Amino acid sequence: MKYLLQKGFRGFGDRLEHLFYCIRIALEMKRKIYVDWNDHYWNHNGENFYTYFELLDVGVSKIENLENLSIYPKFWKEIINKPLVQGDFYTKSRKSCSVNRINFILKKFPTEDVIVYPASTRGRPENLEFIANVFRVKDSRIINRINELNQHFNLSTCIGVHLRGTDRRRENHFFDSFLTKFRVMVNHTLKNAQIICVTDDVEYFNKFKQEFPRAVLLTKLIVTRKNNGSHVIPAEDLEFSKDELNVDLIVDFFTLASCKISFSTREDSCFHNNAVKLRPYVKTILGNG
Repeated sequence: MKYLLQKGFRGFGDRLEHLFYCIRIALEMKRKIYVDWNDHYWNHNGENFYTYFELLDVGVSKIENLENLSIYPKFWKEIINKPLVQGDFYTKSRKSCSVNRINFILKKFPTEDVIVYPASTRGRPENLEFIANVFRVKDSRIINRINELNQHFNLSTCIGVHLRGTDRRRENHFFDSFLTKFRVMVNHTLKNAQIICVTDDVEYFNKFKQEFPRAVLLTKLIVTRKNNGSHVIPAEDLEFSKDELNVDLIVDFFTLASCKISFSTREDSCFHNNAVKLRPYVKTILGNG
């Protein structure tokens, strides 16, 4: 059996987008995917991809006898169980398997047992229908929470808003521009719809709620200290466990995906954009389709 091994990196939106690209490649090349999210952005106490998700048919939860298999790029051979980290190693990994090279590599090294593909560069498939066939949420905490929110708010009738607080701390003009566009949209076409918000910054939500009093915050766990993203905060500085934070952000993601329509303060947000792409398939992915 031949494998494509994804190394996780950065926030949830980035790594998820990269995973979707890997799935497409694996399906085309008839390889199985193993997902290694053992990096400190995602894992503080044993949390990994398989804690929350599963891949049907195309995925495996373990590569047997990995130490005896051939691996490309070869520098991974002695450090295959180590996470991808920022620095020289990250740069080397990125150059070795760039988005322009991965298909070339798979064709040039078809006999290599394992191709390691780091979540640093990726293509962006627009149509994710193929994801609905293989990608599933398996953590009952996430599924039950989305079901509760659906019962209370009927998410398919709601406007979802992703307030990306890490941007507010750096670039306030994004928020002002977003408010202007959102105000026009709500006042003209979505006057009576419930507005629900997810965010990593409660101050950001409070600022938004001043403008739209009927907005409701659904995110449960928000880091109160200033940061450049919740995923980069070390364990000793978190007020809750990484597992709890992971569950909460995955719930936020599928909350946006379950809404009738949603918006983000940043148009290039991978977190929001992939939630939008998965909207037609969200019930299937959550096991309710």
